[in-house]
Amino acid sequence: RLVAERRRAALDRVIGVAQDPSLPSLGLCLGVGAPPAELIEPSLLDQLRVPRGYAIDPTGVFKLSVSQDGNASSTRIATAPIFIVGRTHDVLTGTAKRQVMWRTPAGWTTRAIDRGIVMNSQKLVGLSDLEVPVTSNTASTLVEWLSEFEAENMHRFRASQAASRMGWIKQGAVKGFLLPDGFYTLSREMSEESSVELIPPTGMENVLEGWRPGGEWEEWLRAMETMRPYTPMWIALYASAAAPLLEIFGTPSFIVDFNGETSSGKTTALRAAASVWGRPGDNHPTAMYSWDTTKVYVERICGFLCNLPVILDETKRAKDQKTVRDVIYDFANGQGKGRGSPDGTRVTASWRSVMLTSGEAAATSFSQDGGTRARVLSITGKPMGNDPKAGGPVAEELIALMTANYGHLGRKIIHYLASVADQHDQLREIWKQTREHYAAISRTPVTRRHAANLAALHIAASIIHDLGVPLPEEDPMGYCIEAIGRLEEEHDRPLAALIETVSWCSANQNRF
Repeated sequence: RLVAERRRAALDRVIGVAQDPSLPSLGLCLGVGAPPAELIEPSLLDQLRVPRGYAIDPTGVFKLSVSQDGNASSTRIATAPIFIVGRTHDVLTGTAKRQVMWRTPAGWTTRAIDRGIVMNSQKLVGLSDLEVPVTSNTASTLVEWLSEFEAENMHRFRASQAASRMGWIKQGAVKGFLLPDGFYTLSREMSEESSVELIPPTGMENVLEGWRPGGEWEEWLRAMETMRPYTPMWIALYASAAAPLLEIFGTPSFIVDFNGETSSGKTTALRAAASVWGRPGDNHPTAMYSWDTTKVYVERICGFLCNLPVILDETKRAKDQKTVRDVIYDFANGQGKGRGSPDGTRVTASWRSVMLTSGEAAATSFSQDGGTRARVLSITGKPMGNDPKAGGPVAEELIALMTANYGHLGRKIIHYLASVADQHDQLREIWKQTREHYAAISRTPVTRRHAANLAALHIAASIIHDLGVPLPEEDPMGYCIEAIGRLEEEHDRPLAALIETVSWCSANQNRF
C-alpha cells in the first residue's frame, strides 16, 4: 500500500495536481510557437486545457508517466503539436466533424475531419499524406490523446454547422444559399444557429476555389457592354443565372447546348456563363470543366455544385458518344446512381440546375431518342457572329475582361433571392404564367416541355437586368424560340429516318 501511495503522489507531482489543481492552457504550453491569429484566435487557445497526464509544446505531444522507482518520464506520441479546436455538425448528412489543427513542415494547418476518422487509429493513419504527425506505431496513442483532449474541452469548443455541398440548404431552421465566400440566409436575423460553413468533401477543394469572386463589378459590366450585339452570348448568361431559380420553381434540370463549327465563339459563350459565378479560366481553379472526364467525376461535380450551373466545354473531347448521352440523361434526371458501401448504401448525389455545353456537333446527335431532345435546348450557329474579323477582337477583349473580373453577378442574384424570400410564391406564379405563354406557341409534346425552361430563362433575364446588367441589342428569347422551331422540325425521329432512307434510294436508283 505504501508503494502504491508513493507512486500516486509522484504522479500527482508530475502532472501538477499537488501544486496546482488547475490544468495549463494550450496557449501557455505552446507560447511563441502557437499558431498565428489568422488561423485561430489567441483567446480560444487560452481557453482550451491540456488534459491531465499529457504535455504539449512546440516540439510535439507527450504522455507523462511514473516509473516503478518513482521517477517521472515522458513518451513522445506526436512529433509536432496536434489538437482539436472546434466541432462541426453537417446539416445535410448529420455527420459529426472535428476541426483539427496541427503543424506541418510548411507551417500550421487546420481541417475539418470526420469524427469517425479522428477516433479510429486505422483511419487516422491515412491522414499522414496531409502531414498529420502520425504513424502506424503512434496512431493508437494519438487517438487516446485526441479523445482525452476532446473530453476535457468539449464544453469549450466552438460549435458550428456545415454542409458538404453548395447551393440551397433547407434543413430545419437553416434556410439559405451556400457559396464558398458565405451563407446567404433566408432568415431576417442572422445568428450562429442559422449560419452554415462550407466544408467540401475530399478532392473538391480545388473545385471550390474556382467559384470565388475576383476583380471589379464595374469592369465586368464593361464586358457586358461589349457583348450587347451578340445575341446568342446572352442565352449563356441567362442560363447560368437561371440555375438557382429552378429549385424555387420546382422544375427539372435542363441543358443548353452551343454547337457549330470551330472558332465561332462557343467557348467564349461558356466563359461568359462561368463569369457569373466564378473564374472562367482554362486552368484550375476554374468554374469551367472539360468533357475529357468520367461520368462518376461529372456526377460528383453536379452533386457538389447542386444549384449552380455545370459548364462542360467541347463534347469532342469526351471518351465516347455513350459518355455524352449518359451524362445528359443523368443530369436531366437530377440524381446520380445509387451505390453500395461497406456500411450499406452511400448517399446518392442530387441536384437541380442548368448544364451548359459546347461542341462542333449538337449534343442531341449523340443519342437518337426523343427524350434527350426534350432535355436539351440546342443553340446552333456562331455566338460571336459570322464575321471572324469583327468577332475575333471582341472575343479577345471579352475574355481578358471576364478572366480578371468575375463572380459578382451571381452574388447579387442570390442576395436578391434571399431578400425576397417571402415573395417566392409570387415568383412561382409569374413563372407559371410565363410557362403557359411559351407552351401556347409550342406545337409538339417535346417542345412543350421546353416551355418551363424558356420561362426560367425569361425570369432570370428580368432579374439580372434589374440588377444593372445592360440590355442586349436584340431579344435573346426570340433566338431561343427559333431554336425550338428547328427542334420541332426534327422531333419525329422515325419519320426523319424514313425520309432519309427514301431520299437515298431515289438518289441511288442505278445501284439497285
